[in-house]
Amino acid sequence: TVRQSWQEGAASSAANPNPGYGIQLTSDLPGATALGFDIGTPAGTGSGIKQYDPVAGNWVGIPNTTSTLIADKRGYMVFVRGDRSITSSAAAANPVTLRSTGRIYSPGTDAPPTSTAGAGQFVSLANPYASAISITDLIAASPGLDQTFMVWDPSLSGSYGYGSFQTFSSIDGYLPHPGGSVNYPSGVPVTSLESGQAFFVYSTPGATVNFAESQKTDGSRMVFRGSQANISRIETWLYNQNGQVVDGVMTAFDDSFSDRVDARDSRKLNAFGEGISIAGYTYPLSINARSRVQVSDTIHYDLRNLRTQQIGRAHV
Repeated sequence: TVRQSWQEGAASSAANPNPGYGIQLTSDLPGATALGFDIGTPAGTGSGIKQYDPVAGNWVGIPNTTSTLIADKRGYMVFVRGDRSITSSAAAANPVTLRSTGRIYSPGTDAPPTSTAGAGQFVSLANPYASAISITDLIAASPGLDQTFMVWDPSLSGSYGYGSFQTFSSIDGYLPHPGGSVNYPSGVPVTSLESGQAFFVYSTPGATVNFAESQKTDGSRMVFRGSQANISRIETWLYNQNGQVVDGVMTAFDDSFSDRVDARDSRKLNAFGEGISIAGYTYPLSINARSRVQVSDTIHYDLRNLRTQQIGRAHV
């Protein structure tokens, strides 16, 4: 369970049985500590461990840590303060290792479960293997998936300094957008996911996601399509007053692209604070693949949740 694994089986928030391992988990549910959480927080503050609901399109806190299994094909969004000695978000974080035990996924009865992506839905998934996998091989084995994926990047500043989403698309060889972080530097393609890493995919028509042993890859092998240098692009970044990248979007132009929204476009997956998206379509986009630019074309942007700051800028 979550309690046995990421809370190191601790009996209370004061217990830190294995320093350097395990974290404090909070919830605003009534009777949170009786449900296995370390600390109960005021109503409306949310949970420190969430999962994505693709139907509602938002994050939902887990119901408890005592019976919720650590192995879940959806993955988790977790607020990590440090190990279990760190009981406040105001305290300085320290290094921590999250660990679990259990059976390794393997062919046959222990194969990882498939997942369904409904038409027009984001789906959160977790790499089930004790190995990196090729995301391009996963997309190829899952007909109906758009050729795009998104990951949370904690090294990107974001609105609160805790990270934001990076988006990758086949239209430019899976370069990160907005990029510009330690984990995902600009101009470096990414086509693999680490062991246990959670990620988002999107399907325009609906799809079944199929993991397979053949998708495993070692950490030193680069498997990606070459960057399409002939494609014109406009990249737009949103910065905070400290000059840190908060969010970013891209519009790409090529005669092979359609001006209508299709599987080459990437729908915007909103983070938790300030953000920028490409507007003017049925839903906001983070990557928009369009035909060759015309003199009459206009790119419409949508800025949201902006906070009052001394200095703000958009860099095109």
